[in-house]
Amino acid sequence: MPVKLPQISDVTSYSVSLMWSNPDGYQTSYSYRVQTNVTSSATMIEETIVISEAATVMNLTPGETYTFLVYTRAADNITESDLVSVSTCTDPTPSRILGTHVQTNSVTLSWSEPVNMSGVNKSYIITYWTKSSPKFTVTSHTTRVTLQNVTPNSVYSIIVFTVGVREYQSLPISGSVLTKAK
Repeated sequence: MPVKLPQISDVTSYSVSLMWSNPDGYQTSYSYRVQTNVTSSATMIEETIVISEAATVMNLTPGETYTFLVYTRAADNITESDLVSVSTCTDPTPSRILGTHVQTNSVTLSWSEPVNMSGVNKSYIITYWTKSSPKFTVTSHTTRVTLQNVTPNSVYSIIVFTVGVREYQSLPISGSVLTKAK
């Protein structure tokens, strides 16, 4: 019999923890096989056997979506139930601001690509503001953006989030910059 109520109990940039309930007719001799697939390609990257109703899969790629297939295994370690699956995305990793180029009416920011996320579909959300202005938000698909129409001689607070698949956001990176006077 398949497990019941599979769910994600914890997600980090590099790991996912799963839990589930025993199947109907549970026997203490049962074990569980957890298969990890990259969702976009359906490629299996790992499988593990556990004896409890939980597993943690490590060494995953930040910002990637994974599907976890859970099978109940009989005492013979061959006979398996139908699969039950659950999917989630690992947390994206934050970037680092590398540089700014400040002008009177614009600020150009550049930042590093997040660790272990090259090749992963991602974008960046940049929010900036002064104490006396509303917050402005722009989206970039590269690691560089120019913020236009900023006020001269003003201190801008800046936050950059990496956004992975399914719109999961990283922890922010932040900084501030003083624009040039006229």
